[in-house]
Amino acid sequence: MNVAKVTGKLKEQIHFFSRRLSESSPKVMGRFLEEAIFGICARQSLRLSEWGRCLNEKIDLIKTIDRLSRQLDRRGLWDMCPASVGNGLLSSYT
Repeated sequence: MNVAKVTGKLKEQIHFFSRRLSESSPKVMGRFLEEAIFGICARQSLRLSEWGRCLNEKIDLIKTIDRLSRQLDRRGLWDMCPASVGNGLLSSYT
């Protein structure tokens, strides 16, 4: 199986999942959730440095880590997530 096709399909599914998860939140928060979910799936790690590496951005890794860290500390992120997951969002993806 072609790795690029699998990666593309995974990114597409993560994109739709993260958009539904963050539909009532700012676009920046939705992007962060998408990058975090992809980083966890791709690297099987909770470290921001691993998430940053798999994003393959054209900026320094430390800048990516700083951005992810700021987003992780963003107010309202943790208030929004449990309610969306608790409403059965995950059941539509299993």
